[in-house]
Amino acid sequence: MKFRKKPVVIDAIQYVGTIESYKEICDFVGKKLDARRDKVILIPTLESPHEANSNDWIIKGVKGEFYPCKPDIFEQTYEKVEETKMNENEAKEEAREKKGVLLDSLTVGSAVKEGAWKVYFNVEEETGKEAKETRAYKMLQLKKAIEKLI
Repeated sequence: MKFRKKPVVIDAIQYVGTIESYKEICDFVGKKLDARRDKVILIPTLESPHEANSNDWIIKGVKGEFYPCKPDIFEQTYEKVEETKMNENEAKEEAREKKGVLLDSLTVGSAVKEGAWKVYFNVEEETGKEAKETRAYKMLQLKKAIEKLI
């Protein structure tokens, strides 16, 4: 049987073997990493720490896990995604196109990263006062985040 990798957008940063690069990787991973004199750093993975050499890419997986990837494998597997600024109307339109449902029936959560929008939509099945308050709160958070960008 053959399988195709699902298209997933990941965050990644390349380690280039410098102190500045080491610090960027530590910030990316969210903690100080062990480093050796030969410029190898240890990346905490789900299984055990893995070595990352100069020019390796450090990838943040879909579940928030980190792992190193050799440059040749990275180039064969991933391509750069151009992130663009999306306004509220564009986000609503994209949600309608992708989900085919009205925005009112969605729970909206947002994240701002490097001046670009990543808007995540999940169909909300719940009803009642608590669900409406949750939707209203998330919509307010989305509005506030958009206002910061504009």
